[in-house]
Amino acid sequence: MLSQITLTHNIGTTPIQTDMFSCEDDEYWARTFKLSDFGITTNDKFIIKSGQVGISKSFNGAFVRFNIYSIDSNFPESNPTYINSAGYQLLPLIDGSPQIIQIDFNTPVVIPAGVERILVEVRKSEDFYNPNSAEVFIAGTEEDNDFSWYKGCGGLYIHTSTNDLNVPNANFYINVIGEIFNTSNSGSTTTLTHNFCDDIVQTMHHSCYSSYTYFGRDFYLEDFGISTDEEFVINSGQVGISYSSWGATVQFNVYKIDDNFPDSFSETDLIGSSQEYQFPYMGELVRILDIDFETPIMIPADVTRILVEVKKGLSGDVSGLAHFAGTTQDDGALSWYRGCVDGPNYINTDDLTLYPLWPGENYNLYINVTGDVNHIANNFGMNISNICSEFLKEFSVENKSDIASIVWDFGDPASGADNTSTDLSPFHDFLSRRNIYYYCNSYS
Repeated sequence: MLSQITLTHNIGTTPIQTDMFSCEDDEYWARTFKLSDFGITTNDKFIIKSGQVGISKSFNGAFVRFNIYSIDSNFPESNPTYINSAGYQLLPLIDGSPQIIQIDFNTPVVIPAGVERILVEVRKSEDFYNPNSAEVFIAGTEEDNDFSWYKGCGGLYIHTSTNDLNVPNANFYINVIGEIFNTSNSGSTTTLTHNFCDDIVQTMHHSCYSSYTYFGRDFYLEDFGISTDEEFVINSGQVGISYSSWGATVQFNVYKIDDNFPDSFSETDLIGSSQEYQFPYMGELVRILDIDFETPIMIPADVTRILVEVKKGLSGDVSGLAHFAGTTQDDGALSWYRGCVDGPNYINTDDLTLYPLWPGENYNLYINVTGDVNHIANNFGMNISNICSEFLKEFSVENKSDIASIVWDFGDPASGADNTSTDLSPFHDFLSRRNIYYYCNSYS
């Protein structure tokens, strides 16, 4: 379920000039946010799609970009952990009333579930090919409710409170706007995933120069509550990345497959593809890319199993390297590979140990898709809470007033009599971490 929210410590939306100084060198203005203060729980992803910064004076000689970090309660004594950057933009000439600069991110920044605090940093850097001054004076508001942080100007190398810089009225106007995505399958919104939570790590250390490679995950739709009476409309895809160089691109392809996969795989069974997205050069950095599809991919109601393929492509005559990331744990489903070392046929990634340049196993690739279920014959939407650190799940249905009776079967026979329930919103404590297979018969 998606809901939009703005992280801000400013009171009001009118930027004003403050006593904050500037210089020609790189500068870093920042705010910290405790996500729970904005209704974002540790079971939620926060997908940041835009940022705002107030500027009171600019000479059109500097760029800004947003850097996002996770932090703990010991900040600034502890080091921030980099998540991602977005919104690189040349500032306009501003020499009058302070302005709010709205920057829409080409690729959202995904704050993984489990993160409690973030640092939102706006970096100002000089445009070296521009003769104009790189000084930029950040604006604030008359009042706010938290600290502003600063480093830079060739002298301050750690984030320092502006109160300690004798600028108590700095009150930086720095906000980010995004959507909360609860990791539960709620109502019609469903995520197909084999990964446990978002604890992505580097599981792959190799790629292929100047060539295409393909990685995939397969999904039985019924395992996610999608019946053959329902269409599944995929709106976005998520993939873990641990390294990227210049020229690498990514594209999601979705295929219909059967129980004879991978032997029966054919590109003629393609259902749909996303647009092609070009990676920024990020070097070794583990992160999640969340790509909104410009054109949704509709999975017809009669399809029972799909392959979600992530194609690593090329843009230009460059190396185009990219390493895909995984999670430390998943549900045991296989990850799949085809491409430069094994030709056009899919193989289990564990079999890549046969190739000296691709050692290792348990890739547990982080490849997910999210979309909406269109009920054709079933008018009752089902909700499942999904707390990554616990086995206790809550189930419920929508349109409760239309239901006369209901029977739940949680597919957990080891739980004995607790395996079934006739409550409208039951809880079930699964005995181990596993895929949830459940059945619900409702009568109106």
